[in-house]
Amino acid sequence: MRRARHQRLFWLLSLVFICIIAWGGGGAALAQTPAPRPVHLPLILRNSLGVSPTITPTRTITPTTTNSPTITATPTTTNTPTITLTRTPRPTFTALPTDTPTMTETMTATPTETMTPTPTPTSTLWRPILVERFEGIFPGVWELSTNIPGYDWGKSTCRVDSGDYSGWALGGGTIGAHLPCGSNYVNNLEVAMIYGPFSLVGATQADVLYRAWFNIEMEADWLSCLASVDGEHFYGQRTTGMSQGYNGWQDRRLDLTNVRPLGNLVGRSQVWIAFVLKTDATNVMAEGAYLDNIVIRQYVPGTTAAVPRIATPAPRDTWREAPAEWVRTH
Repeated sequence: MRRARHQRLFWLLSLVFICIIAWGGGGAALAQTPAPRPVHLPLILRNSLGVSPTITPTRTITPTTTNSPTITATPTTTNTPTITLTRTPRPTFTALPTDTPTMTETMTATPTETMTPTPTPTSTLWRPILVERFEGIFPGVWELSTNIPGYDWGKSTCRVDSGDYSGWALGGGTIGAHLPCGSNYVNNLEVAMIYGPFSLVGATQADVLYRAWFNIEMEADWLSCLASVDGEHFYGQRTTGMSQGYNGWQDRRLDLTNVRPLGNLVGRSQVWIAFVLKTDATNVMAEGAYLDNIVIRQYVPGTTAAVPRIATPAPRDTWREAPAEWVRTH
């Protein structure tokens, strides 16, 4: 009985205590959300009641309000001075077109002054009639003549002034074409290469230039360069002896304005040129004669053409030159 009374008293005090706590600090706890404190019952209750009350702590859940700050993005306005920059250069460039007509007039006048004092057709030059370097087909335009069948003028690589070939006096024909370099020529030989007819009408000068290598018996055998106005009777100059004392090749020239006894051939409508190697019945020598870079040319006023190489006389000590005459009989 007594025990039951103690229990009722304990629960009554506990209820009163809870009410005091709720009435005194409940509103502030909800407002200020203090941290819960441990509740200690007075030791008097334990001593008086004799029972240690079991107190279940009450958890007060305080809602935490998270105030997320609202970030307001303030737009930044970039002021690009585009309008100012694009308009500024325009007044500067508008003045340039006004100078263009002045520059155009200056450049146009310069070529006119340069080209005016240079007339084209006033120069007077040598015009080639024939150039023979023996690099192409041979005899080609040449007519060959010989008194000994089997020997004739022909292309050769034995001695060359320029290029790959020259003309050898006995390098053609059924026998001569098979002769090795350095072979002797034969006695009583008369081989000729003839070009023509060609015209010298309108020319004021004319000549024949050629390069010659010769090794023939002095005053007995001859290499001749001749001209004709009928194709049968030829006149000009002849050379005898040895040319190897001066690098082998010699510059030779036949002036067609002074061919004895024909005289000046300039103005003639038909002219022939011939190269002849003629040997006698005595001694023979090696090779005989070669020709290269033959040029027949005329000097015509008021024309333009390439200028062939001009022959310059070479010193003579082992060869001679003399007037020549040759009549074509074969």
